[in-house]
Amino acid sequence: MRFPVAGFYLDVDEFGTPISAVLVEPVPEEPALALSPLHWIGCCSTNDRRTTALDEIDHVLEDAGIADYLALFVDHDRSNPAVIHPYLCYLVLARVPAPVGASLRDGNIFGIDDYCNAGETDYPDWQVEEAIIAAFHSRWFGKCDSMEQGYPEKLTGLLELAWSVTSVHRRGKLRSQTAYSDDFLIHLCSVESRNAVLYRRLIRPEFSLGWTNTLDNVAYTLQGNPVWQQGTLYYLADIAQRFPRCSVSIECYNPMNFLMYLYDAIRKDDSRYFPSIRILVINDKEMRLLLGKLCWNGTRARPPEEVINRAFGSFDEFFLSQPTQTAWEYENTVCELYGLSYRLTEVIGQTNDPIDLRELVVGDEGCQWVTVDRVDDSFHDFLASSSDHFEALCKLFSTFFVE
Repeated sequence: MRFPVAGFYLDVDEFGTPISAVLVEPVPEEPALALSPLHWIGCCSTNDRRTTALDEIDHVLEDAGIADYLALFVDHDRSNPAVIHPYLCYLVLARVPAPVGASLRDGNIFGIDDYCNAGETDYPDWQVEEAIIAAFHSRWFGKCDSMEQGYPEKLTGLLELAWSVTSVHRRGKLRSQTAYSDDFLIHLCSVESRNAVLYRRLIRPEFSLGWTNTLDNVAYTLQGNPVWQQGTLYYLADIAQRFPRCSVSIECYNPMNFLMYLYDAIRKDDSRYFPSIRILVINDKEMRLLLGKLCWNGTRARPPEEVINRAFGSFDEFFLSQPTQTAWEYENTVCELYGLSYRLTEVIGQTNDPIDLRELVVGDEGCQWVTVDRVDDSFHDFLASSSDHFEALCKLFSTFFVE
């Protein structure tokens, strides 16, 4: 419980009687340290070029008054000889404080006035960060072999594949190994920040600020998927009210691009490409597990060309939806054509008691619990019965998508 408190400096006379009082002004509270979701990637052919690039980055950011940032050295495992720049300098800025942003704007550092709309005097913080990233793109070809823009989803994808962080270079407030471990910072840059595909977090609802941030990030990751988004937020709100001191482990994977993750899962024989939700709740009395899965109604899979034409209008439109990241807009139509739907089921286990199962049904009137006998595994039946369709899909896609 917090209460308003005021402090005063008292002047007293020789008898100890107060004769005047001055209100104590508290030291301004520093904003919470947060990382920008806008990243910069310098791609290098050698480790020496990367080290030189980081030295230059340090000088440029120091001159601009930007003190808090990370540089992750990310290396490829050389499993793919087509990767010609296996050394990445992955730059992640802390959110730029308002005074620093104002100074950058006033001095037109990084060409902010040129980057932002002419005549604007009050730029949002994200636009300042975007201008910094844009300036790096325009001036760093001499230090790196090539450059890319990064974001949490991209870093997550790199680390899930053939890339790994070999060292973490900390600056400013992020230097403290005690406050921020390397693993924590890497996690924060990727899956614990605003990530539209994957989010992981371990937290207790009683930590209200962190819990509010967690709900915002879950909502962001599950956008475009109304059943999972509305149902999961309803579930977490209920858990927070009933078990505020429980431990909640959250993992949400919501790619919203069914045809592509189906293609990747089939050709790589890896079920981790399929969307899923796993929320584990542990308290003193019981364990609860919310599972998000795809379920199948038995509809026979149509030819891939028919699915694409009916959902996207043409293969060209589908192809264009990949780099523009708009495939999620067609997800519901694609799933309906396959007879698939997103479902949420809770498993409840208590000591010496049988397991209870119930499905969280999301509809126009809100969320309702329905008791069920088993967890629906019909998606496995879909995979087992559609081998001819998957073969045709892989043959079609292999013409356009090259590893």
